Amino acid sequence: MPLCGDVDSGAFAGGNLAVAFVLPVMGGWYDHYGTSAAFRYVAVAPGVLAITFGVLFFYYRAAGGYKAVRIEADV
Repeated sequence: MPLCGDVDSGAFAGGNLAVAFVLPVMGGWYDHYGTSAAFRYVAVAPGVLAITFGVLFFYYRAAGGYKAVRIEADV
């Protein structure tokens, strides 16, 4: 775990910042639209993630893929 402040440690500890920002929005959808409509809104997230990671996959593949980098210390 990196030595950092509360905000950064929340980001590194499994995405707690995402939960803190998105969960109240999702709760509002549930309260305002009901259960089935809220699930329809939430079901969009996996599709967005699939498209995003697919674009990243093809971008890095076009750039040549993984390249090992050797890090040496100047001692």
